[in-house]
Amino acid sequence: PIAKRNPAHWRARRRMPQMTNHLNQDALAERWQMSPRTLEQWRYRGCGPRFLKIGGRVLYRLTDVETFETASVHANTVGPVLEPAPRAQ
Repeated sequence: PIAKRNPAHWRARRRMPQMTNHLNQDALAERWQMSPRTLEQWRYRGCGPRFLKIGGRVLYRLTDVETFETASVHANTVGPVLEPAPRAQ
């Protein structure tokens, strides 16, 4: 007979430390203090950070998360921070 999988084993496995250069949906949701469902909606709409889908798993590269965070910096409620134009010499 096939041995039953121990659910506690799988729960513990999900809590294993993440790779330092990738985040799963739950880790990113925790980082940004938002619902994982929001990230799912963003992926569907294509408006969130870039992501990898490998074998049904969704992973976010840390570099893509940081790029998205940088692009989301705002100085006011009107729009993103604009870089100053280079001075003519």
